[in-house]
Amino acid sequence: MKKRAVVLGLGLGVSLLLAGCGQQQVSHHENHHGDAPTHQQAQAGQHTQSKQVALSTGQKYQRSQSAQVVDPHNVHLTNQQLGTMVALRTNPNWFKQGVVGGGMYYSDQPYSNPGDELNGFSYVTTNGDGTSSIYYQLQGENVVIKYLDTTTNADCLADAPMKTISVRLSTLINDYYNTKKKQDEVNGYANRLLPESQYGKNVDNQSQNTGD
Repeated sequence: MKKRAVVLGLGLGVSLLLAGCGQQQVSHHENHHGDAPTHQQAQAGQHTQSKQVALSTGQKYQRSQSAQVVDPHNVHLTNQQLGTMVALRTNPNWFKQGVVGGGMYYSDQPYSNPGDELNGFSYVTTNGDGTSSIYYQLQGENVVIKYLDTTTNADCLADAPMKTISVRLSTLINDYYNTKKKQDEVNGYANRLLPESQYGKNVDNQSQNTGD
């Protein structure tokens, strides 16, 4: 029988995991970055007519005239690029391992469940348990990030709260995309992310190959 994969939503993930409270959990370890405006942000703020940073899936990113420093107010990011920077900030080791192993996916369509706090959020995921996804949404000039925080209750994943943090988009760009070297790193990871719509097909192919 073919195994069908379903994207883990918050409500479904919690209900399924109520029976597995004794299993070993994987915890997110947040890397804290100061959100104080950087020198580049202060300079950018002097431009009264600076362009708003935009996010549009499939849109090519734009580099500034400078070969070394990027103006965070003139950068256009794809969903994969933004998700990469969010994951590098939130849980870099988990993300890099997933990308290298070929099992890290991005949402080619936002999570959809009206009434759910994650409705409309994009995500990167390994399609495992509730800790295997990081959700994010661009809201104005800030990126809101959500993920299950198992550090508050390591014994039962179902009781783990959803942690929410907010970071300025310009801060993410200055931290992870303000030099050619950092751009190449982010773009390299982003190009290796797989669309979530491909996940079910991959599972079916693996099942056929193993005879399940």
